[in-house]
Amino acid sequence: MTSITQVYELLNNDTIIANIIESLKVPHPLSLTHIRNDIRKYLSQLRNDLIVIVEDEYVDKVYRDSYYNYYSTKLKNYSRNCIRFSFIEPDIDVSKLYTSEEEREKLLSKYCGFMIIRPIYPGTIGRTAIDPKAFKNTTPLLICKAPINSSIIGIQTTIQAFPHSSQDSEYMTCAETSIWTIMEYFGNKYPEYKPLLPSQIHKLLEIKRDERQVPSKGLNIGNLSFILKSQGFGCKIYAHDEYNDTEFKRIFSCYIESGIPLIVAISSKAGGHAVACIGRKYVDRKIIASVPEQKFNNGSSFRYWNDSISYFVFNDDNRPFYQIDPLSAPTPQLGADCRITHFIAPLYHKIYLDAQKAIEYTRILCNNFLDLPDNVTLRTFLAPNRTYQSYIINDSKLSEIHKSLLLNRLHFPKFIWVTEIATYDKFIQREVQGLILLDATEPLSYIMEPLILMCYNEKISFFDTNSLTIKENTLPLRFDCISFNQNLE
Repeated sequence: MTSITQVYELLNNDTIIANIIESLKVPHPLSLTHIRNDIRKYLSQLRNDLIVIVEDEYVDKVYRDSYYNYYSTKLKNYSRNCIRFSFIEPDIDVSKLYTSEEEREKLLSKYCGFMIIRPIYPGTIGRTAIDPKAFKNTTPLLICKAPINSSIIGIQTTIQAFPHSSQDSEYMTCAETSIWTIMEYFGNKYPEYKPLLPSQIHKLLEIKRDERQVPSKGLNIGNLSFILKSQGFGCKIYAHDEYNDTEFKRIFSCYIESGIPLIVAISSKAGGHAVACIGRKYVDRKIIASVPEQKFNNGSSFRYWNDSISYFVFNDDNRPFYQIDPLSAPTPQLGADCRITHFIAPLYHKIYLDAQKAIEYTRILCNNFLDLPDNVTLRTFLAPNRTYQSYIINDSKLSEIHKSLLLNRLHFPKFIWVTEIATYDKFIQREVQGLILLDATEPLSYIMEPLILMCYNEKISFFDTNSLTIKENTLPLRFDCISFNQNLE
């Protein structure tokens, strides 16, 4: 059965939401109050005017997998089916969706995503994908997004979002849920990867565990990395204790700036936790002026753009989607002492030069081969070759000479590390005066081999593999382009 309501009514009409919860038939004596509070906690993040199409007896593939592998084996009678909330912006006539092609086309632009309500407690909120445009909060979020296919009463739709789910604390704890969200994202975005169902996550760990896996006690950082590695990722684990706070944050934000979601391990007196970091809060580029200066060998000052980012977007299975928190306190519900102990970067398996080495190597090159002026900003990120070349072709500011050099005379690997160089005035206008391009497949950063191209103004340098030296050239034009628009922006 399908019904139509609004977010406002679900938040304020106890009868409507009680009827929905009752239809779930949750075998929990206190389910009504708790589930109602959970649903409203999530809905309170969304705009009140959104239309909600409620579909009961909905078959959700993720919950159904958990049901057959766990919940159906228990004495209590759990339902196999869920309820799905589909969210649509107003000014659309839902009654005409079957008869009007115009309304169906309008639906595609006004669709805001879906939320699965599972017949269990805790963990009532299941597979969810919401476009940030559905939020009350107007704070711009720069997040990783994947095209997630869905439907509304049989009409095919797609939403650009990052997947989310709460944990049920029995079959899927925070660790398994974090793995699920990461694989759901990559599996929907790239053909090289596939989403993982809950039972598949448990199956992958069978050879690593010495005791039963269900009910789950959670996973350690090694288990999390093992699962991702088994799915084709070249994982890199970073431990906070191995870096000072500034270095750790710089590496962390470099991956987020590159559009790579991270699995984050958190410790506090309340216990351990795992969440996914999927983006950052938008900040004006002028904030770079507040970042502490550093010095090149020639005495000129510079700042790292990655040091300017303090607030990140976390998908925490104990809270609603897309929570904005500082890196120093990513899970405030765990207490003031919560801190990140590790994070995992799920990298493409042929990326051998990691963020830490790329940043360090870039600074060495700036110190020894570029005579940069005062008050320069360095912005470092990882980019796919195809995406970056497409950006070069479409950059109206970049000269034909530089385009020809970058596209026709240089060889790029599948991924490259990019460092954009600009003085403060140019940087805040999103203009770039220089580039350093590094081969992400070359780990030997103590020699010149990772260098693909280095340029600033008229001077251009590259590593010559024949003579094993850096060759320099001067062009009659200064390098000038627009800052690369990464996945997050």
